[in-house]
Amino acid sequence: MPPNKSVDWDSWEVGRELGTSIIVVTKELISSYVQAVEDYDPIYLNPADGKEAGFGGLVAPPSFHAQFTYMKWATGDAGWVPHGSFHVQQKFQFRGIVHEGDHLHTKVVMGEKYEKKGRKYVVYQTTVTNQRGEMVCAGEMINVLAS
Repeated sequence: MPPNKSVDWDSWEVGRELGTSIIVVTKELISSYVQAVEDYDPIYLNPADGKEAGFGGLVAPPSFHAQFTYMKWATGDAGWVPHGSFHVQQKFQFRGIVHEGDHLHTKVVMGEKYEKKGRKYVVYQTTVTNQRGEMVCAGEMINVLAS
C-alpha cells in the first residue's frame, strides 16, 4: 500500500498484507520496557540471572512484544488510518519467550470488516515471529472507521 494512503471501507480487502517490519531486540529496548511497566525481575535486567533461570540469557517480559503489534511499527506509516477513526478493542496471545538479540518480524493483515449499529468496523490481524519463524505473539485490533 502506498505511504499515506488511507484505507476506506470500500477498499478493505480481507487477507491483504499492510506491511511487515523487523525489530532487533536489544538490552536497551528491554530495559526501557521494564522501566515503563515497572517489572524489575532480574531475568529482564541481567543476562546471568536469565541464564541461571534456564533461559540462556537476558529475556524480555511476556508482554514486551505486544508493543510491536501496533500497526505503526509494522507499516512505518500511521497515516493510512482515516482521521476520525478510533480504536475499540485489542487482544493478544503471547506464545513464546523473547530473548535479547531476537529479530521480531511483525506482519499486519486486513482482517474481517462488519457493520454494527450503523458503524463500520475493521479488524487488523498481527503476527510477531522471531528469526526462526516461531510465533511469539498474535494480536487483533478493531477500529471503527470514520464516516
